[in-house]
Amino acid sequence: MRRRIGIDPLGLAGVATVVIVWQVLALLDLLPTSFPSAVAVIAALFGLITSGSFWSDTAATLISTMLGALISIVIGVPFGFMLGKFVVLRECLSPIMEFLRPINPVILVPLALLIFTGLQMKLFLIVYGGVWPILIATIYAVRSIDPVAVETARSFSLGRVNTVWRITMPMAAPGISTGVRISITIALLVSIVAELIAGASGIGQELLAAQISGAYATLYALVVSVGIIGLLLNSGLVRAEKIILFWTPANRVNA
Repeated sequence: MRRRIGIDPLGLAGVATVVIVWQVLALLDLLPTSFPSAVAVIAALFGLITSGSFWSDTAATLISTMLGALISIVIGVPFGFMLGKFVVLRECLSPIMEFLRPINPVILVPLALLIFTGLQMKLFLIVYGGVWPILIATIYAVRSIDPVAVETARSFSLGRVNTVWRITMPMAAPGISTGVRISITIALLVSIVAELIAGASGIGQELLAAQISGAYATLYALVVSVGIIGLLLNSGLVRAEKIILFWTPANRVNA
């Protein structure tokens, strides 16, 4: 059985190796002047953790991230379900989707600043960037459902609603959950970029302030903190997926 609780020692060894190599390169003066040593960044990271402003900025970023991700789920899952089920609707909207999907949310920052302000601006960009992974994952998850299972449900007279609830959604749920995890990662990145470019409150604004003031250790510490936040979010989602989707083969094996 796999460990339910604990830290992977190989992962810790990998992190420790990177930190040691980083520090050695800094001691040998082989890094650019704008690239501080690992010890300086770790010290700056502990300084951030003890700062109240860091936690308020983190809260602002996480609030916009999770709220934008939630809106993306509310939009992407039902709409993706309809596109996956109804071929005519999917073919009608496919050209529009293929036109809009490659547009990076960062490109829309000037437009968002003209229309929205503050949290609304961030949510607009986050939802635009985060809805696509959920939408596409839901479409493919619904389309990949075994038609034999659906026909079997109909032969037992389950009805359309029960078929969707008992067959379609459980079989599509693993694919949808993958899209949700990708979407939340994108939501975090878009939120920080929006704060960085548009000056909204959050970690991105602190990144910009550290870059302008030349506080490179703090700048890299903020980057590390973003990575830690992303890691914690993904780990939480993986654990939630194992609990919610306990019936899937992968979660039964890893239980």
